[in-house]
Amino acid sequence: GDGMVLGLAMAVPKGSDSSERAQCVAAMLSVDHIMLHGIRINLTRPTAAMSLHERTWSRTARRWVSATPVVLDRYPKGKLTAEDIVAQSVERAGYPRPIRVELSQNSALAMPPARQFKLRKPGGLYAHAVLQFDHPVRGPLLVGKERYFGLGMFLPQDART
Repeated sequence: GDGMVLGLAMAVPKGSDSSERAQCVAAMLSVDHIMLHGIRINLTRPTAAMSLHERTWSRTARRWVSATPVVLDRYPKGKLTAEDIVAQSVERAGYPRPIRVELSQNSALAMPPARQFKLRKPGGLYAHAVLQFDHPVRGPLLVGKERYFGLGMFLPQDART
């Protein structure tokens, strides 16, 4: 709420060996600040915020809800709907295709509306999403064009399986 960065996260590919994971951890531990719009933000205060726990993002669920909006990879055209594009983005990111995609400007969580999030490159289409899978999927789920920049992050919303 006050604009302070509580932490950073890194999703390491499943196929990484222990040496590669160790290098990633070492790199993250060496970060003491970030630059955002030319402003230096120090990362010095440890926190126990739930949003920083791996389990918050990585457990298994059939229903996933966006914490940050999904940026569509392309524009809907002809019979290709925005929901189809998001479903394809989910597959492109390495997850199974969802059986249902619901899009809205308003979040199903207590998050700001999609329009309040800023895109790195203006002009893209983006929305909050709810994804339903026919079987449990393990997170973290990062989907869409801006998934490596903090958008398209999903939270699991049903009981662990």
